[in-house]
Amino acid sequence: MEDFSTNEIVFMENEYDHLENRLLSLESPQVVYRVLANFLARKFGCTYVLFYSDVHSDSGRVLNYGERVPGAASVSDIVAERRVYAAHDRLLKHRNRGFSVPFRMEDGTPGCIFVGPRMDGTLHTMNAMREMIPVVRTLNHVLVYLEAMKSRRERDMMRFAFSKYVSSDVVESLIENPEEVELGGKRAELSVIFTDLREFTSLSETLAPENLVKILNMYFSEMSEVIFGLGGTIDKFEGDAIMAFFGAPHTLVDHAVRCCLAALRLRRMERILNEQLVSSGLVSSPLYTRIGVNSGDMVVGNIGSASRFEYTIIGSNVNIASRIEDCNKKYGTQILISGRTFDMVKDFFVCRFVERTSLKGVSAPVDLYELVEESEVLLSQIRKYDRMRADDCEVGELIEL
Repeated sequence: MEDFSTNEIVFMENEYDHLENRLLSLESPQVVYRVLANFLARKFGCTYVLFYSDVHSDSGRVLNYGERVPGAASVSDIVAERRVYAAHDRLLKHRNRGFSVPFRMEDGTPGCIFVGPRMDGTLHTMNAMREMIPVVRTLNHVLVYLEAMKSRRERDMMRFAFSKYVSSDVVESLIENPEEVELGGKRAELSVIFTDLREFTSLSETLAPENLVKILNMYFSEMSEVIFGLGGTIDKFEGDAIMAFFGAPHTLVDHAVRCCLAALRLRRMERILNEQLVSSGLVSSPLYTRIGVNSGDMVVGNIGSASRFEYTIIGSNVNIASRIEDCNKKYGTQILISGRTFDMVKDFFVCRFVERTSLKGVSAPVDLYELVEESEVLLSQIRKYDRMRADDCEVGELIEL
């Protein structure tokens, strides 16, 4: 076997390698065009360099580098000449002593690089023009790379932006289907849930700050998992309160059922959490969450200013849910839902009519129902779902819907 240990092989970079490395370090296609235009102007000693999208309009021009000599052909003339005399994959020598070569724009549409006549009046040689082959190859490679990096940044931004609102599987689905996320707001029928801890302000005054933070973190973590597990979206945490909604950014036809099921599971999760908090001595008395639910048309989307916005919901039906949550104090209940929500879920839950009442800031009276428990219809559907999930699992362990 030949011994290569004493041999040294050096791979030298040429000017096109240096050019590609330089272009790959740039932040946008526009900057790439500018730097490459300077490179080509120096290399060919030409009067101008144009990067042009091959569309039937002069608005396709990306960059005009250099100063045209008197009498040089106008942009429209050389573009028209290109369209008449050359196929897209061909180099063309123009009558004004310049030439043009094809490339692919960053969005994949056909484009052309127009290199103007030489400053000294001599002709571009064929050997010189052949040197555009590695230039075009480099440009196409760089533009594909920049577009891929842009897509990756957008996916990372979306992943970061929504990870605090929805479950990880919903985030990945949104990344694959970004059209589901509206820029600005759209009107949609949703269900919203408000929660609030009874007398938590008084309780917090007796707790050390580090214990207060620990309790809230435990509480919000467990409650968020319940909401995420049913496809809900966390709108915000405000003090000790949670605002969440169902039906966006993923459309859910059963948003009201999921919202009410979440309310009942939040109550059950609170009981489990209270056992931990009381037994550990973090609280002297159990936490008690009041919950209000409403359904109806709301505006959902990225709402705010250009510098700071949130994915949130607004509208009168959002305010109604907040007022309903507060009504639990009056009626001594824990979970209240509106008549609108009741109409959508009455076949799936046991509910008790409380009262038709007027809410502050709401013009029409609202029917209130206490949400008691799941009906046998819903429980049988959940059990059926559990069996299907169990059949798909090697361990056969039932997993809750």
